[in-house]
Amino acid sequence: MDALASAEFAPAEAPGGRINLNPGTLGRPSRRVCAAIAAFGEEERQAWPLGQYGRGREAIHAARLRAAAIWGAAPAITAGTTQTLNLLLLNLTVHLAAQRTQPAGRDGTAPLQVLTTGHEHEGGIAGFERHPRWSVRYLPEEALADPALAGEIARRERPALLLLSHITWTEGRRLPVEAIRAAVRGASPETWTVLDAAQSLGLAALPEGFADNWDFTVASAHKWLSGPSGTGLLWRSARGRSAGPLCWSGHALDPDAEQGGDEQAGGQDFSRLCGLEAALALYAEAGIAAAQAESARRA
Repeated sequence: MDALASAEFAPAEAPGGRINLNPGTLGRPSRRVCAAIAAFGEEERQAWPLGQYGRGREAIHAARLRAAAIWGAAPAITAGTTQTLNLLLLNLTVHLAAQRTQPAGRDGTAPLQVLTTGHEHEGGIAGFERHPRWSVRYLPEEALADPALAGEIARRERPALLLLSHITWTEGRRLPVEAIRAAVRGASPETWTVLDAAQSLGLAALPEGFADNWDFTVASAHKWLSGPSGTGLLWRSARGRSAGPLCWSGHALDPDAEQGGDEQAGGQDFSRLCGLEAALALYAEAGIAAAQAESARRA
């Protein structure tokens, strides 16, 4: 599909003839997004630090408001899914290890288990596979069609975390994530939950009540939303917010935001925030039906 924000449903927005048919790669920002980034200006980029921070703060605030209007809940504005899940892994390792008691592993540490599927992107699951404090349990294929089976596995194994992709990157399959989450949490109420919406945000409606039902919902904005590279969104439930912020150092760009501690602090490319605001504005105008129609036309 041509990148969503290039808006083939608004052809004047398309900057060229090249299209991206692979949702696992970066999309193509629209003319409007590119213009917003360019408008940030060389003076603000190079010689006016306070201006950079001020304009970045305005853009991140506006982007949150636009996202809240679209999806019904305000997210933190983050990096892409891979980087956000990397930070979330470290955050949860500290938070959950301090709270949970499990049989000691061979090295004497208490392992934290993540329950997931064999269809997760390396950007989401590889950190848990590589981290010495985590073990990974892959749900059998039958459990993806029979959430009760996932619940039975959770009842026996009491995983620390459930991590599911809303739409898989391997097959483009929409998993019954709400049914699996409900079954797992019903059997193991202490299990934390992460919904990876990297492959679906902008193309498919997120599950109803996702921001309250899932402890963490993570998504990239540079795929179907075709925002600037390295931008994404993170929603936390009330429980998710109790795990503490992703970023520990620096002064929050927007300290008054509920999830300001999840957003990058310090010097950065603030122009990307202006581009993200433009991408969300364009998506709000076009709507999800237009995005789905364009995706089908390009398939």
